[in-house]
Amino acid sequence: SNSTNSTNSPDPDATPAPVAPTETPLPPPSFTVQPTSTKTHTLTNTLNETATPTELAEYAMLLLRSDLLVEAWKTLEKVDATEAPEVLLFKSFHHFRNWREPEAIPLLQTYLRHSLDPYQAVVGRLNLAAAYVGSSKYSEGEVLLDELIATARSSSFSRVLGNCLELRAQIDIKRGDLARARVSLEASARELEAMGTSDAIYMKKWRAFVEAYETKSVNPLIGFRAEALAN
Repeated sequence: SNSTNSTNSPDPDATPAPVAPTETPLPPPSFTVQPTSTKTHTLTNTLNETATPTELAEYAMLLLRSDLLVEAWKTLEKVDATEAPEVLLFKSFHHFRNWREPEAIPLLQTYLRHSLDPYQAVVGRLNLAAAYVGSSKYSEGEVLLDELIATARSSSFSRVLGNCLELRAQIDIKRGDLARARVSLEASARELEAMGTSDAIYMKKWRAFVEAYETKSVNPLIGFRAEALAN
C-alpha cells in the first residue's frame, strides 16, 4: 500500500512515494503469501530452486505487495535482468516503497534500454518520471511528462494520463504555481475517478495541499487524511 504523510500544516517539501503508478499486470497467483509465515519462507526456497527468472520476479512482486520488503528484495536480487528485464522495474518499485527514488532512476533507465512493447515502455517512462519528481529533478521530469502526456492522449491511455497530470501538478506545487497545479489535478481527477482506480488517492492528496495553501487552513488536509484512513 502507498504511504500518505500525516501533516498538520501544508508542507511544500512533503513528497509522496509514487510507488509505481502503473505496475505491470501479473497473472493471478496460484498461491497466497502470508506475512511472516513459515510457509512463505518454504515457498520462497522452493521457488528459488525450481522457478524461471520471470516466475521468481513475479513472486517477488507478490512479496512486495504483501509488505514483505526484505524478502522481496532478496528474491529480486536472485533474478538475472538479462533473462527477465522486468526485475529492473520491480526493483524500482521496491525503492519507491523505501523512499529511495534516486536509486530507482538508473534501474529504470536500464530497463528502458531493453526491447519492450509500446505499453511496457510507457509504463517504464512513467515510473522514471515519478522517480525524477521524487528526486527533485523537476526539469527532467517535466520534459518526460510532456512527452508522456502527448502519448497517453493520442493512445487513449487514461490511467497513464491521469498519473502524468498528477505528477505534473506536484512539479507545479513545488514551483509555487498553484493555479496550474489545480488545472492539472482537475484533469487528472477526470481520468482517474472515471476509472475508479486507487491511483486517485494521490491526486486527492495533492488537491488537498493546493486547497490548504489557497485557504491557509489545515482543514483540507485533515479531511483528506480522514478519507484516506477510511479507505
